[in-house]
Amino acid sequence: MNKKFLLIVALGMILIAVPAFSQVATRAGSIFGKVVDDKGAPLPGVSITLESSEIQPQVATSGPTGGFRFANLPPGTYAVTFTIEGFTEVRQEDVRVSIAGSVNLEITLKPTLAEEFVVVADTPVVDTKKTGNESTFNREYLDKVPSGRDPWVIIEQTPGVDNDRINIAGSESGQQTGFFARGASDADNVWNYDGVNTTDPLALGTTPTYFDFDAFEEIQIQSGGMDASVGAKGVVVNLVTKRAGNKWEANASYYFVNDSLQSDNTPQELLDLPPIAGQQRIRSNRIDQVYDWGFDIGGPIVKDRLFAWGAYRRNQIDLFTRSTNPFTGESISDKTKLTDINFKANFNANAANESQFGYFDGAKEKDGRGFIPPTQSEETLWQQGNPGTILKGIWTGQHTFIPNDHTIVNGRYGYIGNSFELAPNGGGCEANKPCEIPMIYLAAVPRWEDTSFNVSPIDRPTHDFNADVNWFKENWGGGDHEFKFGFEYKASEGHTFSSYGNGALIVDYGQTQARGPLTYGAIYAQRFLNGTVNYYRASGYATDTWRLDRLTLNLGFRVDSASGENQAASIPAPGGFDVFISGVDFAGNDRSDVYTDISPRIGATYDVTGDGKTIVRGNFARYYDGYTVFYDTYANPTYSYNGVILYYENLNGDRIITPNEVVVGGYYGGAAPGPFDQAQFDALKRIGDIESAVTDEFVLGFEREVIKDLAAFVSFTHRNYDKFTQPVPFGVTAEDYVPVGVFHFAHPDFGTFDIPFSDIAFEHDGTQILKTIDGYTQTYDGVDLGVRKRMSNNFMLNAFITLQRQKAHYDGGDSFFVVTGDGIGARTVYADPSLVPGFYDDQPYAFVSGGSGKTGVFPYAEWTFRASGIYQAPWDLSFGGFIRYQQGFPQPLFGQVGSGLNLSNFYAAGRLILLEPIGARRYENIFTLDLNVQKVLELSDYGRITLGVDVFNVTNSNTVIQRERRVTTGTFNALQENLSPRAVRLGFKYSF
Repeated sequence: MNKKFLLIVALGMILIAVPAFSQVATRAGSIFGKVVDDKGAPLPGVSITLESSEIQPQVATSGPTGGFRFANLPPGTYAVTFTIEGFTEVRQEDVRVSIAGSVNLEITLKPTLAEEFVVVADTPVVDTKKTGNESTFNREYLDKVPSGRDPWVIIEQTPGVDNDRINIAGSESGQQTGFFARGASDADNVWNYDGVNTTDPLALGTTPTYFDFDAFEEIQIQSGGMDASVGAKGVVVNLVTKRAGNKWEANASYYFVNDSLQSDNTPQELLDLPPIAGQQRIRSNRIDQVYDWGFDIGGPIVKDRLFAWGAYRRNQIDLFTRSTNPFTGESISDKTKLTDINFKANFNANAANESQFGYFDGAKEKDGRGFIPPTQSEETLWQQGNPGTILKGIWTGQHTFIPNDHTIVNGRYGYIGNSFELAPNGGGCEANKPCEIPMIYLAAVPRWEDTSFNVSPIDRPTHDFNADVNWFKENWGGGDHEFKFGFEYKASEGHTFSSYGNGALIVDYGQTQARGPLTYGAIYAQRFLNGTVNYYRASGYATDTWRLDRLTLNLGFRVDSASGENQAASIPAPGGFDVFISGVDFAGNDRSDVYTDISPRIGATYDVTGDGKTIVRGNFARYYDGYTVFYDTYANPTYSYNGVILYYENLNGDRIITPNEVVVGGYYGGAAPGPFDQAQFDALKRIGDIESAVTDEFVLGFEREVIKDLAAFVSFTHRNYDKFTQPVPFGVTAEDYVPVGVFHFAHPDFGTFDIPFSDIAFEHDGTQILKTIDGYTQTYDGVDLGVRKRMSNNFMLNAFITLQRQKAHYDGGDSFFVVTGDGIGARTVYADPSLVPGFYDDQPYAFVSGGSGKTGVFPYAEWTFRASGIYQAPWDLSFGGFIRYQQGFPQPLFGQVGSGLNLSNFYAAGRLILLEPIGARRYENIFTLDLNVQKVLELSDYGRITLGVDVFNVTNSNTVIQRERRVTTGTFNALQENLSPRAVRLGFKYSF
């Protein structure tokens, strides 16, 4: 614990010297500006009243230079009234404040001797303080633009973001979408829920839950140019839920789509496939039924003092897989149930103090996860749910203190109870114990057969403490200042249990009949996982938003310090194979360092025309990845898969393999013969010099209000990525490689390939070292052009074009070890320095999706057009639409050259090589059009009913998304996924 003590002391000293602000800000908005008279002279002493249904009225007074500011405002619509004796009263209405948005009001008061009257002024559409790339989506947008009704479909409506799947009518809402932006990995993404960082500490970049789409008041997506309150370089998702006001309001809704409400767009090549006995013909991905219903209600418990809001939602997503049950001939249905419960209470003790308590639990249950036709038994399918081993849900509490109109103090606590389990239907599995029967894989078919591995539980409870101060100082140092200071401390405990059956995976090379006798093959006798890692991070920042006439400077820095440690654990030997591999008694360790990084952030905007309608902006940001829990789990024998490969020949034709029927093939993952030896494991899993990965980002933008409420923008982003860390074979350099062969492949549609490949000249023992790679960097360049129009004159518009290019650069050292995977864990694209110059260096790179129901997609389009809008027609009719047209994702080709090469002890699986650079071949361009129409029926004093119809994939496109990419398989180029067919969703909503 010495490292943790030093970590806290070091950050404490930094924060005593310079107060810092939390990484997880509330992302609240602000209204600021200046009041002058008709000659442009500042007007001090103006009484300014802020009113809204979101908060109690607030009053401020303009300062010596006429400046004023209201901060820490929740998303909503506000009215601001300016009053001073001898001048006309001005009331500015319909001031819309978004998440982290700043609204600049330049108010002119004219002298008057007549009776007072009210002037309603325009609200600017351009944010004069914003220096980065971000998009905000309010409740009206979420209600009326057709979508799959989850945050991931909103994320892809942000410039520079690519998603790994297309959600038609909610068909993908039961899984988490992988999303990538500005050349960064999805592991760099951040999720904030009502101001609390809920990002999974182990499954980096993901959220531990699923959400109630109707609970959101606003969603903000940031993809670059982040200020010092954000440490990550990935996409930052800020979700803000509704809050109650002084009026009781409620909503209840139901959305439904099923098989009869969708078309058929099965590609002809699938229809032309010969029938398989016992199966219906293969069809496109299809919906069985999706229904989504729920309600929310909120209002005052005590007027102006105590408010409560709550919500419940159930989302049932039943899909047809692309195959049928071989025993019944029926279509296989993939069933997912999502259940969400929300509660929020706000208490205003007085105008200076507000407290808030929140609770959210998003539960996922999946019946029959993991089906692989045609021979998998039903008892092997996973059940996904909650093991009940820790307190579930996201629990938040915060208090805001506003001592005066230029100071705001916030304190928050968040608990994130992330826990789930996967266990086969066949039973015999308990939390923290392996299943009773082994796992059998029929390689001759090939399909899973007897049982699947169980994962129970995955527990990752996290505690997050943070506090911040926001202080406004007018007319000091030549301008007005907005200082932010704060601190965050986060502590997480990650426990993972996972097992192959009783610890053994039996691969049968000869069996072709389910549940038949075993023949010959290999056994992976693998110690199951039962490890726990602790993670600690202290963060802070200090910023100053300094406004000097038309120029606004954002100056700041952040400090992050983090480390972790492995807890002790004991694991028995795999069942029945303890003669070959022992159990583990692990005392725990802490082999990683404390990682402390200081990140500067500099931004500026300039009001070119002086009226807040034409802005030039620029931003420089440095981001550090810092510590990740992998730095500790890498060196934890209870957290990494390790075991022995045993080759067997079944001598008596039964279904049990005994020790006399096997020979040792080799050990992997740090395992070795004999009793477990920690020193021997550490020698095989070494840790070298590690530096924090660093990203330098430059953003330059221009934005102009072209007409009232409509702004056009252009933004250029450049990024440099450096200091990547990963395990590499110990003692291997590029000079150790020698040519060993040429991979030949010829195909009438793809041409002929003759790719030379190499291997080291000696057999490597599998020793690896975790280190920062020398000589490898990445660059990103992207341009976003678009328009944004808020709702006025009966229509709203959000449209953009993104042009981007990301490249990898190899400059000697260990850079050749950084290569592309293909999305399946055991299928690794091996290091080969002979292929770097033509296939990797100065060529595009793309991250591959690898989880949550989607593998093998490379989400990287070099050009994208997306547009969405709403038109409010007469007779309470509204029309919404979303259009997507983008370049198809890369279609890489891989060749397999065998697993018996000299580095097989390190990689442990078949070696893949890339046959051409990433992006040299792509799938067809993707086009989709989604439409929505709604009709509101007013019920006078009884509320209103909204009837809606959404049509997704209007053109019924069947664009191919993914094909088999290994040229050495008999199914090469087989269609694995295409766009889901046109679907119609019906919706009903009642509100009062």
